[in-house]
Amino acid sequence: MLRSFLFDPDSGLMLFFGRIVDFFWLSILTVIGCLPLITAGASISACLYCCRKMILHEDTHLTKKFWKAYRANMKKGILLEIIFLDIFLLLGGVVILMLYDEKIIGRTLNIPMAVNVIVLLLIIIYFMALVHVFPLNAFFENKLSGTLKNSFLIAISNLPVTIAMLIVNGLPFLLCYCYPILWFFEAIFGIGLCAFWTAQLYRIVMKKLGIEET
Repeated sequence: MLRSFLFDPDSGLMLFFGRIVDFFWLSILTVIGCLPLITAGASISACLYCCRKMILHEDTHLTKKFWKAYRANMKKGILLEIIFLDIFLLLGGVVILMLYDEKIIGRTLNIPMAVNVIVLLLIIIYFMALVHVFPLNAFFENKLSGTLKNSFLIAISNLPVTIAMLIVNGLPFLLCYCYPILWFFEAIFGIGLCAFWTAQLYRIVMKKLGIEET
């Protein structure tokens, strides 16, 4: 019984270790795909695509599937990355100006509270859409404008899933910020694990959209 549990390729223990290896390899592939930086969007989309295949038990030849999805998502992935990076830089610049206005321009701007609230809401909406845009790019065929629009609409209409996805993807970065040594583990393992749980959570969205998966 024990020997079967330890060495049977279909045992729970072996399947668990197999998934660990898959997460490790997907993380490495994603990091390699992100090396030109501008291709990070395509690499993340390919990782999510492979994670969905893992969930559907269609995860043979993961490396081949990854690079195929990487090439297929290259153009739109780059455009989505540029758009969201530009928005991030814009919002970041506004926040820095609001926090350090006296040091930057030499006087206090006395920004009304309403403006602070609006900026905060825009930041929240930005991150809500961000956690949806690459799963949408990976799982659905759509135009750039449709992917952008749907990322906002689905984020708001599936708020519990959005919050869960923000935790799944945001908590590792917070932990890495607090404990820099964790960046190494995030790079070689955490990326694949976070993508897998994102793909799992997205099954709820798909079911709500009428897409049934086994």
